[in-house]
Amino acid sequence: MLTAEDIVVTQNRRVPPPAAGKPVSEPERKAVVLTMRGNPEWKAWLQQLSKHCHMKVSVCVEQALMEYAERRAFTETAPDRTD
Repeated sequence: MLTAEDIVVTQNRRVPPPAAGKPVSEPERKAVVLTMRGNPEWKAWLQQLSKHCHMKVSVCVEQALMEYAERRAFTETAPDRTD
């Protein structure tokens, strides 16, 4: 059982510590899919857009890509991003 002392706060998220000696299995590991560089003004714009849409930046980008694919007549359905 985790106690309050066992939880580390990282960027306003409560993250439980990894189990000692337990390797992370492949289904639990998430791959980094996209990294973008941009100037502070563009970053602020993207954050404002996602806030306006009431969603995380990653979800905003995911939805934008799905809409772009649809407009380009790309018919393959996107799999779940975080299954």
